[in-house]
Amino acid sequence: MKLYRCRICGETYLGRGVPTECPFCGADADYIVLTEDYPEDINQVELTEVERADLETSIEIETSNTHFYLAMAARKDNPKLSSAYKRLAKVEAEHCSLFSKLAKMPKPADLLEPGSLGPVLKGAYGAFVVTNFWDPGQGPRETEIGTAAVKAARAAGVQHLIWSTLPDSETLTGGRLKVVHFTGKARVDAVVRAAGFARHTFVQAPMYFQNFLGMMAPQPLPNGRRGWAVPMDPALRVIHAGDVTEVGRAVAAAFSAGDKLPDGSTLAVCGGVYSWNDLVATLNALGHDLQVIQVPPEVYDGFYPGAHEMREMFQYFAEHTYFGPGREKHIAAANALVPGGFTDFASWARVHMKPG
Repeated sequence: MKLYRCRICGETYLGRGVPTECPFCGADADYIVLTEDYPEDINQVELTEVERADLETSIEIETSNTHFYLAMAARKDNPKLSSAYKRLAKVEAEHCSLFSKLAKMPKPADLLEPGSLGPVLKGAYGAFVVTNFWDPGQGPRETEIGTAAVKAARAAGVQHLIWSTLPDSETLTGGRLKVVHFTGKARVDAVVRAAGFARHTFVQAPMYFQNFLGMMAPQPLPNGRRGWAVPMDPALRVIHAGDVTEVGRAVAAAFSAGDKLPDGSTLAVCGGVYSWNDLVATLNALGHDLQVIQVPPEVYDGFYPGAHEMREMFQYFAEHTYFGPGREKHIAAANALVPGGFTDFASWARVHMKPG
């Protein structure tokens, strides 16, 4: 038996002779060599700027594809189909690794691959760890993924860990409202506290103004107008909102503050607290013609797949506000670190949500 290797995909093959084609990528037998004849410099390629840019784009695509297939694998009850998606994810991850070698870049750190985090975090003083519930590869695994990332940061010797979190809505409502994209993050808080970092800080991001340009953009209403149908009283001023691009200002300030910021502090980034009526009135004052109406929870749940997650979130807002208990203290702490505070909705919308 001899060990062969494909010069196209790099996979190894154990057999009595050269196969007619690579069993992994299908390359012709001419590209299959004994492992001792495999050229060590096969990935040493001089790249033009255009070629490097193309490889970097390919790395992003392969990483995204890996996440997609892992998400599909997690969502399938059929073991054979789930296994197939896992194999596809492995192929995409291998492509990413090869492209990284060709571009002479380290393989991108990936929250879905905790082992990839160590080399990137090694030697770093601080790390800001952010998970993304809306990434199909993370979703309900947010607690698991966040926990693994925190442990990887501790193992790499990170001194100051900043964790992006939100209130534990499930505990606050006695289990009635799960709001997984809040609670999933909150459950990592205890892991951060127990990890033994020299310093740790919690940052709470607001409901993003940018949501109104995407997943929460105005929609047609039954009366022919446009706006929002929401499962809560639109007059309740309970929505802490802000510009997502300004979260980094609080994080940078926390790293710079050092001992001036008490260890274990929570910083809530907030451009203002609003009701739905406030948000609509602000936009209409800028020239829009929008409306908000209240609908029963069961009606909202039928609007689109996964609507129950958003419905529970709005119900949680109505009972506890977005930032929940301690909100005034946490908002004040962030404002104290960032001179001038954060952009309000009217100022942001004037630039980013012009009518027509």
